[in-house]
Amino acid sequence: MPVPVILGGNVRVVPSGKPFRVDGKHSVNYDVSPDQEALLYYKWECVSHTNPDDKFCAQGELSHRNEMVMPAARDGDRLTVFLSVSTEHSPWIRAKQEIIVQDGGYQINIECVRNCRNTINYRSTIYLEAFCEDCPGRNYTWKMTPGPRNKKVQIDFDRETLSSNSKLIIKKEVLVPGDEYQFVVWHGRSYAYEELRIANMPRMEGECSVTPSDGICLETLFEISCEGVVHVAPVRYTLYQNDSGFVVPLSENVDGSFSLHLPSSARKLFVKIEDPEGLYIVKELSVKVFPASAGTLDRYHESISQIKASGNIEQAVQLSYITSEEAKTTEQSEVVHKTELKKKIIQELSQIPIKTQNDVLQVAAVSRNLWEIETPYDREFEKVSVQLSAKIAEDQLKLLQEAPYPSTFHLDVSNAIP
Repeated sequence: MPVPVILGGNVRVVPSGKPFRVDGKHSVNYDVSPDQEALLYYKWECVSHTNPDDKFCAQGELSHRNEMVMPAARDGDRLTVFLSVSTEHSPWIRAKQEIIVQDGGYQINIECVRNCRNTINYRSTIYLEAFCEDCPGRNYTWKMTPGPRNKKVQIDFDRETLSSNSKLIIKKEVLVPGDEYQFVVWHGRSYAYEELRIANMPRMEGECSVTPSDGICLETLFEISCEGVVHVAPVRYTLYQNDSGFVVPLSENVDGSFSLHLPSSARKLFVKIEDPEGLYIVKELSVKVFPASAGTLDRYHESISQIKASGNIEQAVQLSYITSEEAKTTEQSEVVHKTELKKKIIQELSQIPIKTQNDVLQVAAVSRNLWEIETPYDREFEKVSVQLSAKIAEDQLKLLQEAPYPSTFHLDVSNAIP
């Protein structure tokens, strides 16, 4: 199902006497997976409620691009802009935005960053962000107006949200199913608001299995598959292991099938099945993995750099995690190249791109293992391990504060480790 999204919120203010832009590039197509292009058709129209001589809005269909520039309007004008989107296999779906024209107004917009379109998952955080193209400064004020039949009529912005000027993150389970809310952001006399309608959660079902149920680390290839998944939107599958209380993501995709090696510490696996708005279910799997031999570890640690060079970053991190997980529990006498293994893994981690929080968790899990692998050169290793841990924390903080973006570690370990 295509979902039209007009950037800026349901209502926004624009300045008089200046052209302004309406943008539908954040429209989505829930009939395709998140990894695929939306392939949407666009159609813009508008109505002028206060200016009967507005010839621009009288033209009917105005544009078939995902954005459009509107001509300058007069102070006091009120417009409604309509965006319709469709695909080859769906009807046109329509959204609208009310536009208020003010002398001295600023072009404030609200962007739905997460979990505020289509079906809103009240059990997950809701993330709105304000931005302004022409505001002097960035001092915003957020307010909430409840719907007339709401069960919840007030919100404690200090306790129930994480707001930092332009950003508003509403904590999970704060909003109530069946309620409607207007979240308004102000800058001086100008404002924009986003309407949120909270519905009960749609049904999500599915089952996952692992084959075989037991095997040997780095020798047995385990197949995890999820079938019979029922949901109204496309989903993403993430495979996790619980490692001594730490959640370690092993792999993720959109088809629900995984083929990978597992460490001997993997007794419980979890598959998180999640839609784009944060609604998810978790399926638990049991598995028994016997430890790898020392010879197998030595062979595999040599192949990590080759796998990374081939472009399969996820598999390279998986093998780094598995080999480090096995090495920390293996006697020193059983692994001839334990120092080389530790050195190799640190070198490879220093070049792994960090794009998502799952990347952070994967690399952090390997880093934790490195601290537990004893070698004769641990004093030398300690310095670069601290650098690596600090860089992981730095990238995680950036990902929390900003939209995900690629970042690469840059650590020179060749001179620090023999």
